[in-house]
Amino acid sequence: MPRTISGLESPLTPTQCEEALRSVLQSQTFARAEKLQRFLSYVSELTFRGEAHGIHERRIAVDVFGRGGDYSPGEDSVVRRQAHALRHKLRDYYAGEGSLDSVQIELPVGSYAPLFRPRGETPEPPVEAPPPPVPARPGPPAWVWAALCLLAAAIAFAAGWGLRGLQAPETPPLDAAIGELWGPWLADKSGASLCFSNPPGTSVRQFDGLLGPNPGHNGLPVTPSQDTAIREFFQFKAGGAVYLYPVAAQAKMGEALAGVTLTSFFRQAGLPVRAWQSRFLSWETLRQENVILLGHADSNRWVEPLLRNAPLTLAPTDRLRRSRIVNRQPRPQERAEYAPTAQSNNSYALISMLAGVDGRHQALVIGGLDNSSTTAAAEYLSSAETARDLVKRLHAAAPGHKGPWHFQAILETDVRDTVAVKAVLVLLRVL
Repeated sequence: MPRTISGLESPLTPTQCEEALRSVLQSQTFARAEKLQRFLSYVSELTFRGEAHGIHERRIAVDVFGRGGDYSPGEDSVVRRQAHALRHKLRDYYAGEGSLDSVQIELPVGSYAPLFRPRGETPEPPVEAPPPPVPARPGPPAWVWAALCLLAAAIAFAAGWGLRGLQAPETPPLDAAIGELWGPWLADKSGASLCFSNPPGTSVRQFDGLLGPNPGHNGLPVTPSQDTAIREFFQFKAGGAVYLYPVAAQAKMGEALAGVTLTSFFRQAGLPVRAWQSRFLSWETLRQENVILLGHADSNRWVEPLLRNAPLTLAPTDRLRRSRIVNRQPRPQERAEYAPTAQSNNSYALISMLAGVDGRHQALVIGGLDNSSTTAAAEYLSSAETARDLVKRLHAAAPGHKGPWHFQAILETDVRDTVAVKAVLVLLRVL
């Protein structure tokens, strides 16, 4: 009787499955992926014991990642994120140092129970028995068949002619400048991941009266001076009580609109887009995917590490100064800092198109000093007209350049009534 692995009959012996697991865990591919090692070991051991049916998200979160009994999959996606990373890591292993292994381990999408199968084996669909023969019956005369064929041809011709105008238009080819600017991104069929920032903040709510002691209530009452200022700003009605609620997963409107623009851009190219919160992003994801980070150092913890050695960076807000773009190596006629002033309608955005941390993937950081500038920067990169100007400027700055473009650019945006109506390239660095 063949052993059951992950609910499917397999010709593999327990020893073969355990050796396959040992090879993966001791490989260089998994050498620095301790969380993924624990994940794979745990679900494999349960599968070996015949408990594959009992592997579920909550059990993994508690036993592997140390979450408490109050773990909520809706609020903490650690298991789903690590499962996604584990699938990518297994593919990397079998594409490299495990290419000669005779047994392959997979973590099927939609399941946390691993599948062990001989290398190169693919499940075969069940073969259905042929239906019993039907006794032949005399058909209609030949002239009837000829008339039916002519009628079918006429109907097909009329339907095709009538529906010509209803066919969806073909997707227009990408502009040459877009292809040159985004070449490595568009060539990767796995698409890109969008990383939105997680700025800590609070939401404000007004209730009809004081809430009193309540174990499930995490609101903070405001001071009298705060109450007055908040009511004036939000134009709250008189009476009631105002509370502040700490928020860790809020989104910025400028980043949301930029995300829509970039997602539409990639979808027009036929590529998928995934979304991450910055608090859930990891170095493993940055090594395995093309990632676009939105936000600045105040709210996206990955901006500072990626721009640490770059000539241009985003300085966080401090006690005395607002966020600003810092030019670490100003050239003649260049400014050391770019920041909006109270006397003008201008703001700025920093675009950093970088090589990924693994040297194979790409990274893009879009940091606007306000919501409008972030949106304008996304539109600037995805528009054919502005892309042509940018590529022209890149060639002028680096004649004879070969390969992907890696650069930093500062855009000056004209903001009117919180909307950026124009974006102009004011500084460019080819990396």
